[in-house]
Parts: sequence; C-alpha cells; structure tokens
Amino acid sequence: SAVEKPPEPAPQPLVSEERRGALSEALPGYLRNPAPVYPRLARERGYEGTVLLEIDVLVSGRPGTVQVRHSSGYPLLDDAAVQAVRRWTFRPAQRGYTPVSLTVELPIRFRLVDGSASLD
Repeated sequence: SAVEKPPEPAPQPLVSEERRGALSEALPGYLRNPAPVYPRLARERGYEGTVLLEIDVLVSGRPGTVQVRHSSGYPLLDDAAVQAVRRWTFRPAQRGYTPVSLTVELPIRFRLVDGSASLD
C-alpha cells in the first residue's frame, strides 16, 4: 500500500498564449484536492505514465467536461486521473471580480518509484 505524503505545491494550469492574451482574469486555482489513487492492478503490472487532461472549470469551480487530451498509454491510469479530477473543486478564473469559465490542461503523473500519482 502507498504511504501518504504531503501534497506537492499545485502547478499552474496550462492555458494557450492566445487565450491568455485575450483574457484579463486570474487563472483558476487548485484547492486542496486529493491526488488520484494509483490503481493496484496498474502498480502490480508496472504501469507508469503521464496523462494530460483537458478540464472545463465552471464558474462554480466545479469541473464540467474532463477529457483525456493525451493518454498515459494505460486506460487504468487515464481513468483514475479522470475520476479523481471529476470530484475536485477549483477556485474559478475571474475577469475583474466576476468568475468565468475557462478550459485548462492538467498533467497528472503516475510513478512507481514512490507509488503515487502527482500533478506535474
């Protein structure tokens, strides 16, 4: 079983330069969300990889659509990342003082060295 470790600092979401230049809001922020669970079967089979998710962060801070933009190569890892992020809450992006929806990309890395899933 994996040992719990303190959360790593949250990365900044990836937003295209074109999109960033057109918007004057703060990017959505990550609150204290649990890392994805590293599936036991994936650990036993030696699966590692990074999945890149595309997330529509809604005005409410909840994720709307969560899609795999680039697979880790293993559906078990991809599914674990998607399921975890669907339960997350974000601090929504803002334009001035008004919350706005924004689509971001988020890489999640599964590594066997420490048996964890983390945000890249």
